[in-house]
Amino acid sequence: MITHCLYPFVAWQKIADLWKEVSEALDGLTSPEEAKRRWKTLKDTFCKAIAEEKKPSGSARSSSKKLWKHYELMSFLRSVSTNRNSISNITTN
Repeated sequence: MITHCLYPFVAWQKIADLWKEVSEALDGLTSPEEAKRRWKTLKDTFCKAIAEEKKPSGSARSSSKKLWKHYELMSFLRSVSTNRNSISNITTN
């Protein structure tokens, strides 16, 4: 049984183990830390491409029609990606 105070450590350890599996699946060509960093870069770049699509015409949107080379491969993230709710100290009337 996992006690409440140990849960965050156990969760982080599980995540570290999963990144180690990714590294092993890549035949050790990249470390778990490097695999995690590369994944974050890919995910962030895809999210920026999506945000660029959502800008209205005539705004500061890039006029380039060329898609990022991994765009189609990363499109599965559309179904699992969600925007986080945020809290603001600004009130509206």
